[in-house]
Amino acid sequence: MGYRACMRLRLTGAAFLIALATGCGGGGGGGGGGVVPDVPAPPEGPPAVVPIPQVLTWGEFPEARVVLGQQGFDQGDAPVDSHQLDRLDTPTGSPAVMADGRLFVAARNAIKVFTGYDALSGAAAEFELAGNAFDVSTRDGNLVVMAFNNALIYNSAPADALADHDIVVGNLSGFPGCADDKFNHPQAAYITPLGKLIVADTLNHRVLIWSKVPEAGEGADFVIGQGNKNICQPNDRDENGTGEVDPNEKTLRDPSSVWSDDRRLVVADRGNNRVLIWETFPDGDFRPATRVVGQASFTEGRINAGQGEPSSATLFAPGSVDVRESGQMAVADTGNSRVLVWDTFPEAQFGQVATQVIGQRDFAGGTGNAGGDVPAANTLRGPTGVRFDGRNLVVVDKGNHRVLVFRSTN
Repeated sequence: MGYRACMRLRLTGAAFLIALATGCGGGGGGGGGGVVPDVPAPPEGPPAVVPIPQVLTWGEFPEARVVLGQQGFDQGDAPVDSHQLDRLDTPTGSPAVMADGRLFVAARNAIKVFTGYDALSGAAAEFELAGNAFDVSTRDGNLVVMAFNNALIYNSAPADALADHDIVVGNLSGFPGCADDKFNHPQAAYITPLGKLIVADTLNHRVLIWSKVPEAGEGADFVIGQGNKNICQPNDRDENGTGEVDPNEKTLRDPSSVWSDDRRLVVADRGNNRVLIWETFPDGDFRPATRVVGQASFTEGRINAGQGEPSSATLFAPGSVDVRESGQMAVADTGNSRVLVWDTFPEAQFGQVATQVIGQRDFAGGTGNAGGDVPAANTLRGPTGVRFDGRNLVVVDKGNHRVLVFRSTN
């Protein structure tokens, strides 16, 4: 091979390897008379892990990358058969993501289990667990399923449709009750890193807290939102067993979601159109919250803080809350058909504004599917669940019978 041809082959790394294979040296031939430059060896071991940023960003009116429960982003109807593995019928509450990447979604008549959930739109679930459920959450392999008036706890995540729960917390008969071991249509539960069990006991207008995951029949250690564990009235500010319209820093109306890192407690107080924050984890009954998001004071509970249209500081029937380790917080603002994101954990006592909105063109939007006739990759209708998972924000879009996966742009 001539010198000029050889030089042309050396213009790229791939061509250089071809030149070596065809005997192209530095002017020698036959016996390899030229000196061959060293080729860098590939790095040893697995590729470097790119750290997940402190703040995830999605941009203006972002589009989801994956839809589950529908075959396209422009579809939003309920399925004829709720047991179709590639469809979701009225999904509710928050989803759960296991360490192995499996996604659990509560829906009508079943919990759908998806493998590799963020890879392909329209993918079918691997299997389903039969039964009505309202919310699922996970911690260290445990799975908690809220079903009617019970919390069903699996000591390990179900591997197939035949898996059965290990512990039942609540009324074993399934009927509602108002006591330290009974619920009335609870909507969500959460196991903290240290093993506390927290339940949003929705129609009893309270949150029950166990210091550890209980055995059947064990009563809660603390109650938030009520003066004691035998009172179950909305906004019972004076602890007289009679509900009131206006809330304060101690009361709740229809709480729908809970989160805690054992240091702080966050509650989506749906009926009061707000999110309450306890800066220090409660150590007794009826402890007051120290911060409120969505309202300008602890004694206001009106939709969108009485402003009419929504803003970056208001909420309408928030259905779910989740917080990343960095403190970034997301709230499914159900009544406004959007998800609000606070890039840092709220520090203001009242009404801290959100920094990002998903599902609407701007913070003033609050209609289903952003006013469109059909859903799209960037719209929502009555979302009820949010869950951070790595760079993903998983949103349960109840009104469109689907789950959307939003991947951060950074």
